[in-house]
Amino acid sequence: SYKYLGKNSFFSVLVGFFSFLFNKKSFNEVLYYSRKREKVINERLSKGYDLVFCDMIRCAQFLTDYNGVCHVDLDDLLSRRYLGYSNSLYSVDQFKSMLGIFKDYFPRVFYVLIFPFAKWFLLKEHKILESKEVLVANRFSSCSLVSPIESRFLSSRSGQYVWSLPMAMDAPFIKKSTDEFDRNRAVFVGSMDYEPNLNSILYFEREFVPRLTEDDYFRYFSLSVIGNRSGKFDSGENLSMIDFLGYVDNLFDEVVKYSYYFAPISAGTGIKTKILEAFALGIPVITT
Repeated sequence: SYKYLGKNSFFSVLVGFFSFLFNKKSFNEVLYYSRKREKVINERLSKGYDLVFCDMIRCAQFLTDYNGVCHVDLDDLLSRRYLGYSNSLYSVDQFKSMLGIFKDYFPRVFYVLIFPFAKWFLLKEHKILESKEVLVANRFSSCSLVSPIESRFLSSRSGQYVWSLPMAMDAPFIKKSTDEFDRNRAVFVGSMDYEPNLNSILYFEREFVPRLTEDDYFRYFSLSVIGNRSGKFDSGENLSMIDFLGYVDNLFDEVVKYSYYFAPISAGTGIKTKILEAFALGIPVITT
């Protein structure tokens, strides 16, 4: 059976923000915690299960007293992600985007006021998550991460075996024709309201555009971006070579029209599912 618990209220998120400042729970945990959720989950667990599969630290907090068999999939090492964020922080909007689905709970002035403390905030989250990840690896029956690099890293820190569950996908039936190649057509897939995707486009603008504009061979080069365009760009950024398409009816049918698939990884490790999709479609991939 399925039960949707919904988002926390604005009041709960606000309380969570201030409780993060003064206790040892991570911001990821306090954003998702509520007594209602804890009660519903405990009621479900009391029925008895052969296996409980738990997604990420934000959910593992509800299972710390559970004595049954439980696997926790951490997905990525969030501690390393927030450490990376703290070293590449450049704008209020970038900091805001790090709150994910909760980013619009607060007015922009809120982020402007706390931005001077953003680096401290991110480093605090990094430190708490670093200890929580070790705790999860030791507390539960088993634990996994997507990346084999990160799974080995956490294994060495925790003294426990951490599984790697890499991304996988069904291969699409459509393939790019090898007869169609246009050196000036590349594509990127991803929503601009997700900070790592936004960083990828800024990386293209910063590292690629200056070189492409100086080379007659790529004079008409264009990067098409498929996905939500709600990310914020500064007025000084050169987006002349970027074409924002928004959403498309059929992703694979659109992607095979291009000669390159642009997919740099600006956060985390491992390989993204969209890179596997590009391989399966037969499109050369430009990545880091």
